[in-house]
Amino acid sequence: MALAEDTERRLNIMIAGYVASAFLASSFAIMTWAHVIPGSNAFLMGGRAMGFFKDPNVFGPFLVLPAIVLIGRILAGHYRSLIFNLALLGPILVGVLFSFSRGAWGHFVASTLLLAGLSFLTVRTNKERLRIIFFAVLGVVAATLLLGAVLSIGSVGSLFQERASRAMVKSW
Repeated sequence: MALAEDTERRLNIMIAGYVASAFLASSFAIMTWAHVIPGSNAFLMGGRAMGFFKDPNVFGPFLVLPAIVLIGRILAGHYRSLIFNLALLGPILVGVLFSFSRGAWGHFVASTLLLAGLSFLTVRTNKERLRIIFFAVLGVVAATLLLGAVLSIGSVGSLFQERASRAMVKSW
C-alpha cells in the first residue's frame, strides 16, 4: 500500500533510508570490531562484526542490497555523485567483509556480477558500456588492493583464512 501511489518517489525514499541505515550499521560494526566503542564485545560474535543484529550471518546479507544499489549508481550515475556514492559504499563493503559471513560474500559477488552483466546488456550506447567496463576493472583492482591491505591485519587474515577454509571443507 505504501507504494500504490507516487511509487517512484516513495521507493526512492525507502531505498535512501535502507542505504543510510546500512551505512550507519556498518560504521558502528567497524567501530565495535576495532574496539573503539566501550563494550564492543557485546556487538561481536567470535570476532565477527554483527552491528545491531543478533548474528553476523544476518548482518552481512542485510548490507548486500544497499551495496548493490550504490554500485548500480556508480555504474550508471553522474560523475558528480561518484565520490558520495563511493564514500557510502566503502564502509558497507568493509561491514560485509568484517561480518565474515560466507553467504554474504557469495551473495555480494553473485549480485555484483549479475548487476554488471545486465547493466552491460541493457545500456543503449557503447559509451555507457565502456563506462561499465572501466568501473568493473577499476573495482576489481581496488577490491584486490583493499582486500590485500585488510587481510594483512593479523586478526582479520587469520579469521578470514579460518572462515574460508571451513567453506572449502564443507564443499568437499
